[in-house]
Amino acid sequence: MITFKQYLEEGRFRESPKLIHKLDVPMFSIFLDSWDADNSDETTWGDVSEAFKIAKKKINKMGFPSMHTNVVFKDYGPKELTTLGKAHGNPESSPKHKKLKSISLSKKLLHGLENNYSVIMNKLILTIVHEWAHVWMFNNGKEFRNAVKQYHEALTQSNIDKIPYKYEDPDRIFQTFYNRLYSQTQNTYTKKQNIKLVNIQNNVENILLDVLNDFGMYALAIDSEIIKKYANTIGKIVYNNLTIPNEIPKQIEALNLEKVFGDIVKNETQRRIMKRDDVRKQLSDLVNFTGAYGLKDPDETWATALEKFNALHPYHRQRIFELMQVRGPREIPNSRMQKHLQGSK
Repeated sequence: MITFKQYLEEGRFRESPKLIHKLDVPMFSIFLDSWDADNSDETTWGDVSEAFKIAKKKINKMGFPSMHTNVVFKDYGPKELTTLGKAHGNPESSPKHKKLKSISLSKKLLHGLENNYSVIMNKLILTIVHEWAHVWMFNNGKEFRNAVKQYHEALTQSNIDKIPYKYEDPDRIFQTFYNRLYSQTQNTYTKKQNIKLVNIQNNVENILLDVLNDFGMYALAIDSEIIKKYANTIGKIVYNNLTIPNEIPKQIEALNLEKVFGDIVKNETQRRIMKRDDVRKQLSDLVNFTGAYGLKDPDETWATALEKFNALHPYHRQRIFELMQVRGPREIPNSRMQKHLQGSK
């Protein structure tokens, strides 16, 4: 039995002039995008129906209850030629990108059934499971999504130190900063009189920002208030020792900026390299997961785990079963649902 919210969404799909309803199978209502739909297409809808039935069996066999989902076959734009499917309705999307919870699938999967049945049929089934997994995640509360995020973090951030990679040395970054600052001090500050403290502090901050950016935009990863705090402290050291400039290096280097910012530099480097497919592939091999794409972000970790569930390492199957048990309140109902709930009191 579908929920009231699912009933409303189903109605909005069936009544839409932009969609053509093709068939219903257990758990799924299937539509064509009327903008590019070819009603004389030669698609064997019996094969499509069979693919959805097999996908449902796979989902139920993993222990999931049947959750109704609307599916639209459509042509994607030229920038998405390799896209086979998308899940819509992520509650964490910005308001302008939010859509009804649903799945869209590429029409290439329909036409491909005619020419390469076994390969495309398998792709269609796995894509349905993958995108349905996203919608399942969208339909669950923050506790569940946070649990998936922690799982993803355990697979990636907890293991990234084991991947050989040349990290930027914080000592080199801040030695460069010291050298630029001392050169500025010798050439400018100690030769001028009546220079204001605030001018020195602002200049120190600019030098520090420039160096951090020169070594990889690290300034963006460090809280601006922390940078300003240390710039003000260093500026005071320079200002108070203009007559004895030899004291300046000793007092500044005693702040040990390498240690203060070292972990931030390393963590930011790791965050960036985890965007690389080759690094994620190494991580996946290390933890016996599904491949580079499955570690792209928490959403894909969850969806690829369900898509490739039968091939998962037993450890990860157990983790998926544990995640399935996480329950928590769902998102606050939308305005239409709120009216329904208020009217039923």
